[in-house]
Amino acid sequence: MEKSIKLETLFLVIPFSFLVLLFLSFCINHSLSVALLATLITWSAYILCVPAYHGKLILGIPYKIITGKKLLYPERIIWPAALIFCIITTHSYRSVYQTTFITHLFYQILSNPWPQWIIIFISSFGTFYKSILGYQRFFKHKYINYVLRTIIVIFGILTLVYLSYNELIILLNVIA
Repeated sequence: MEKSIKLETLFLVIPFSFLVLLFLSFCINHSLSVALLATLITWSAYILCVPAYHGKLILGIPYKIITGKKLLYPERIIWPAALIFCIITTHSYRSVYQTTFITHLFYQILSNPWPQWIIIFISSFGTFYKSILGYQRFFKHKYINYVLRTIIVIFGILTLVYLSYNELIILLNVIA
């Protein structure tokens, strides 16, 4: 039990240290408020555009360390929080999206429903796959579900790369 708590603490430190380094790198070039917003926008881009099980790492491990109980579906908290944050910042702080390439690319994904929202739909399906299927049925056919989920994750990442490449071509004004 002691070893698993230390391992979970290590997995908790890694994403938070990445966010702190990202924040500090944004602070070098921008003000404190812009750096904080750009960091949170980058975090929400990661949550909404990568089909993975983020909530366990961000919410589940701290919840388990503090309370000793397991949080079943932390994505039900993380996804709406990231989505609400994106809606608020898109309407209120649109200029912050122009600070870095990642935030600008994420703004293009949010502002162009077709075909960029495919990324968010694939990511949402990949993230909520276990809760859509059901917790017991997921573990009954564990191997098949992990293979299917891996295919969904790979397809989502390839779609993100392809549409990002197209956006980069348009942004650089290069004729392909």
